[in-house]
Amino acid sequence: MQGVGYGRFKYRGPKPPKGTQHKYYFNIYILDCELTIKNSRKKQVVKAMKGHIIQYGFIDGYFE
Repeated sequence: MQGVGYGRFKYRGPKPPKGTQHKYYFNIYILDCELTIKNSRKKQVVKAMKGHIIQYGFIDGYFE
């Protein structure tokens, strides 16, 4: 099965639409442990983080 956008399950940075302003939201989590899951979807990562989040925040911004 292929991931969306790049054909692989890995993060390669933002890929904004051409010619338009695009807003990005980044959620940041500080955990009390290192997660050892691989090739996971968001739902699995959120489940693994449960009970281990010490602090969290977000950054948002626009890109053209």
